[in-house]
Amino acid sequence: MALRSWMEANEITRQSVADHLGITKGHYSTLINANRGSTEAHCHAALLLMDRDPEDFAPAPLSDSEHAHEQAAKKKSKRKAKKAKKAAQLRPLTEFESKFVTDVATSWINANRGASPEETVKVVKALSTGIRG
Repeated sequence: MALRSWMEANEITRQSVADHLGITKGHYSTLINANRGSTEAHCHAALLLMDRDPEDFAPAPLSDSEHAHEQAAKKKSKRKAKKAKKAAQLRPLTEFESKFVTDVATSWINANRGASPEETVKVVKALSTGIRG
């Protein structure tokens, strides 16, 4: 609790503390939320962190390429979420549509024997999504 209060008072992120403890943010979250027992080493490291200057925890500024990469990753994540939401809203296939998708997918697989499993999945998803969209 003392570490959490210190972080809030100094506006220090969980990611910064996790980096200094040498663990992932997810692992740190389970420790700080008391969902998992901390080791003595973690507790000692946390006490040492609270003696440090909060300025040590300011995130390093991103380079232009890192910033561009981060922005691209955010956009990709948003597109994936939007696509998943749209797919979740699709109605079930009718029996006729299901047979049609199966027949077309089987024909495509037979015509493209060298296709990767990823390509095959993309084609089948496109068929089943397209027929309902």
